[in-house]
Amino acid sequence: MAQDTSSLVAARWRAWLWPGLLWAATVALLGLPLLRPHGPFLWGYYSFRDIYLGGPIALAAIFATLVKLKSESQRRLLALRLTALWLSIVGMALVMDIVYALFVVGAWKGDYWLDQAHITRRYSAPDAELGFVRKPNITWRGRLPGDERQVDYRTDERGFRNPPGLTRADLVFIGDSFTEAAQVAEAESFAARVAAETGWRAANLGRGAYGPQQELIVLRRYGLGYQPRAVVWQIFEGNDLDDAKNFACWRQQSPAPPLSLRQRYLENSLLQLLLAGTRLPNEGNKFASLKFHDSTQHALRLRYRYIPRQPAEAALGFAETKQALAEGQQMCRTQGVELLVVYVPVMARVMEPWLTFDGPATRARILPEGGINQPSDFGHQLAVFCAQSGIAFLDTFPALRQRAEMDNRGLYIPSDEHLDAQGHVVVAQAIVKWLAEKSLVPSQ
Repeated sequence: MAQDTSSLVAARWRAWLWPGLLWAATVALLGLPLLRPHGPFLWGYYSFRDIYLGGPIALAAIFATLVKLKSESQRRLLALRLTALWLSIVGMALVMDIVYALFVVGAWKGDYWLDQAHITRRYSAPDAELGFVRKPNITWRGRLPGDERQVDYRTDERGFRNPPGLTRADLVFIGDSFTEAAQVAEAESFAARVAAETGWRAANLGRGAYGPQQELIVLRRYGLGYQPRAVVWQIFEGNDLDDAKNFACWRQQSPAPPLSLRQRYLENSLLQLLLAGTRLPNEGNKFASLKFHDSTQHALRLRYRYIPRQPAEAALGFAETKQALAEGQQMCRTQGVELLVVYVPVMARVMEPWLTFDGPATRARILPEGGINQPSDFGHQLAVFCAQSGIAFLDTFPALRQRAEMDNRGLYIPSDEHLDAQGHVVVAQAIVKWLAEKSLVPSQ
């Protein structure tokens, strides 16, 4: 009798084994992150893996429990129905996700440019000459990492941040993300501000992640077709030489290998898109603090540093940059167009007096000893090259530092390191002043 009772208890435990295992997995994937957050989804609690696996497993646990709660005569039919329902729900969701990621977005084929996290396939497309382009006639609204503001973005028929129908422009801007200015409202960009102050029509042909060679292609393919009177070519101290090197390697068909098919699928999953609004920014370890004039402080992690010998250390990138500028100058000169190169410094250099680091070693890595205006740095060497080549050159560091000494708020976005609205004002004023000195527009 005791043996029969023991066997019955063991049978009952075995009957609940699978529901128990499924509930244990559900707790591990969906319960434990509430106590020990995995981040970054659902406001910092869950990893993508937790949600991707946890949802189907939780549904399976519920269905298995419902089956076990039924009498033995009803279990088989209910189990078949719920299994079919589970396979339908999970299978349909998986198929839709795979079709969206691999075929709608286009992640089936690896791509050097579009496999980078900051170049989304949703809004970009491969291009044989430029590497990638923005898709035409797109709109999106996004929130900046670490910032409450939302920014509206649109592209025109050519994939640039302009109103539709723009075919002629007095002034053409080319450059990278600092010119594209997706971090601020379209009217706040220095391209739009210069247009507003001068009364000129302006075409903003800036595109994030482009290097100087790509900007030269943009000038040739699109810019001069607007028949401008002047071209403003923005160069960024932080990563333009790296971008120039990367593009040269890609053009020589020797870039880094693309992501695996599994990585491309997960990076472009529809579930990632649906969860994007709940994602916390990946800020990493913050090792510096920026103090503003109103005594508020912002902890931050700096991406871009000042490199005193950057042209020498990035020789290929500097050579490619000089060649691109020289070709651009020749193209402009042939058509009687004025060319101005505008140099934008990294935030750390402009904000140096108001930065505090977590130690001397960190400071030395971001702002090495010897000063932040050394003759061997990118800005000085680029100024020398432009002077030798007859290219007008404008270093915006003095203007940005002067404005920071008056009030350092609103010049750069601390969590992003791109120009903020007031930084665009400073750059726009410097460009308008140059245009006035060239007698292209009336003096302000």
